[in-house]
Amino acid sequence: ESSTSQLDIESFETQPEKIKSGDTGKLLLKLTNKGGVDLKDIKVKLDLTGTEFSPIGSTDEKLINELQRGYSTMAEYKLLASGDMKAKEYQIPVKIEFKDENNNKYTKNNTITLLVDSSPGYILNLEQTSVYNPNTKGKIVISLSNIGQSDLKYTSLELEDTDDYEVLGKNNEYLGNLESDDYETADFEIFVKDIPFGGLDKRNIPLKLKVYYKDSYNKEYTDEKEVVLQIYTASAAKKYGLVAGSSTKWIIVLILIVILIVSYVIWKKRKKNNNK
Repeated sequence: ESSTSQLDIESFETQPEKIKSGDTGKLLLKLTNKGGVDLKDIKVKLDLTGTEFSPIGSTDEKLINELQRGYSTMAEYKLLASGDMKAKEYQIPVKIEFKDENNNKYTKNNTITLLVDSSPGYILNLEQTSVYNPNTKGKIVISLSNIGQSDLKYTSLELEDTDDYEVLGKNNEYLGNLESDDYETADFEIFVKDIPFGGLDKRNIPLKLKVYYKDSYNKEYTDEKEVVLQIYTASAAKKYGLVAGSSTKWIIVLILIVILIVSYVIWKKRKKNNNK
């Protein structure tokens, strides 16, 4: 059998090399008759069970009527990768059935590897802030949410200084690996400088961030992003209740004084009673 029916998958390729989830791609199998006889009734079937690949425009089986000795031919498939597929390698079994000139039947089982890619997708958001006025320092919390199908590996966030603010302490935080639909947060302390408002009550300050990560195939990415921080004038911050106004501060002071006086009177009475 080996000397008369050497039908092999000599090579294969996909176009593009990595099929993106939700997109279509082309698979080309190069079949070569390396035996000493002509072959016929060649069936080439892909086993797509459990892979979320779907054939487009035809079935997952190709029929080649004849392949002479020493010649090659192509089996071409158009495949759709489901939008839910993760970026990784997928093993696809290929079953080949054929006959020789004497109608002897043969079966060969092969395995090929298809690569699925998924563009990383994430959202940056300002989760918390304690900085509302210029010439003040405070903590901000930035969240990173993975909204893509592929994992984000070795992820870190870096906050850069600008003319509007200065980063105090650490400016980079490592977030680790984020699976799809996962999120992490990074804390930074900043000092907002004396910025002009131009007659407005508030001003938007862009926080300059760099996002470092790798995809499922260890390809490195560095993205430059911005998150908006709103800074208010002192009067506007008090108006919106973001910071305590002077009247509120005095009320708190008066309450504390009253509490101290009452506590002192109670203490004096108890001491007097104890003496009696």
